[in-house]
Amino acid sequence: MVPHNPGKSIQTRDTTRDFDVARNGISVSIYPITKDHWQALQDAAGAQGMDRSDLLREAIAHLLDIRDNGEHIGYLAAPRLRPDEKAEIKPRTVWLQPDLYERLRERCSDDRISQSEFVLEALRRYLRDRGMDINPAV
Repeated sequence: MVPHNPGKSIQTRDTTRDFDVARNGISVSIYPITKDHWQALQDAAGAQGMDRSDLLREAIAHLLDIRDNGEHIGYLAAPRLRPDEKAEIKPRTVWLQPDLYERLRERCSDDRISQSEFVLEALRRYLRDRGMDINPAV
């Protein structure tokens, strides 16, 4: 609750250009990402001075650029999980600006893969190309 202080203005922050504002972006679900993977991605991003969402967006743009330059991409299928493994996994989300989302959607359609498979491969490539290791590996 905001306290009422007559005669004083309330400082606000313009969020219309923030990447993570839901009203300006499109959510992309990533599955399966374990809790340990999710934390490892946050730790890796923090070590680079960014947050996990920035790392995910950079990874997606990185693989899109590689793909757009004509390199063939071999996508690994998302791992099949046992019921006991599924119990602790929930879909994770990254918010993308519409132009980045459209590029992702088009490449997934062209390559006939799911968005999750693309994002997981993007993470693998991005981390490998930058010499970043996470434990457990994606």
